[in-house]
Order: sequence, then structure tokens, then C-alpha cells
Amino acid sequence: MAEVSAPAAELAAPVAMSLVDIAAKLNGLGYSVQSVTKTEGGYVVNMTDANGMPVAATLDPVTGLPFVPAAQ
Repeated sequence: MAEVSAPAAELAAPVAMSLVDIAAKLNGLGYSVQSVTKTEGGYVVNMTDANGMPVAATLDPVTGLPFVPAAQ
């Protein structure tokens, strides 16, 4: 019987979102992005929320969701 292989898309490593994609995603959620910096662990974003409150976050480069480092 022949072995069935997974599609290439399933085997490929996840692709990081671009800086533009990260900013667009956050703008769509109501944030005003001041800066996005790519780091080894993800994206560091400085922004303000809809009420003008400053927000800083480290985001997962693939999902764009907040990244919470594992406890050591």
C-alpha cells in the first residue's frame, strides 16, 4: 500500500505577518499604531487604544496575538 503524505502547506513552517499586516490588524481593532519593531521573539508594538490610552505589547509574529512568555 502506498504511503499518503501530508500536503505541502501542512509541512511548511508558519509564516510571520509583515509589519504592514500587523499594523493593519491593530488599526482594524481600533488601535492607533505609533511603531512596530521586529524582534527575535515577535513584534513590539507601541500604540494607543480608542480612548487615547497608551498600550505596549509584544505580539506573536504568526498570529498577531499578544505573546505571553512561558514562566521560567
